[in-house]
Amino acid sequence: MCRAHAIDAFPTVKYFKYMSRSHDDGVKYNGNKHDMVNLPLDVAQLVRDDWLKRKPSELPNFDYESNTSTLHSLWRSSGPQAKLLAVIVESHPPRQAWAAKINFAHDKRVHVALVSSSDPLAKELGATEVGDLPKFYLFTRAQPKTPVFTSG
Repeated sequence: MCRAHAIDAFPTVKYFKYMSRSHDDGVKYNGNKHDMVNLPLDVAQLVRDDWLKRKPSELPNFDYESNTSTLHSLWRSSGPQAKLLAVIVESHPPRQAWAAKINFAHDKRVHVALVSSSDPLAKELGATEVGDLPKFYLFTRAQPKTPVFTSG
């Protein structure tokens, strides 16, 4: 199995793009495989870069929200099953937000929204200092306008 997928040493990490058809589609990960902080963020970047090519509906949308977004509009777009709204304000590249979008892609109870620090919503939330980013805000349906959690 390993040789069939061109894995020649342990540990070898490969990313297989969406709808891969063969072992030749794998991209060898050259980052630090033992860095548990950056590995998931690097993989999120690979998934997002792959998503940009085809934008398959099975993967989450990795784009920033519109710069006219409000909490009300984000709740409206979240769907009726969403009980939680996670707003992540992050500068480019927003790898933490991409990773969160991947983690919650199939959990309809959580809607993850990526907001730019230059957007009015970020200003309203107080997340404009690039040195303080990323910022994470968690809202519930019961408290749609006041975060129940804010990252430090």
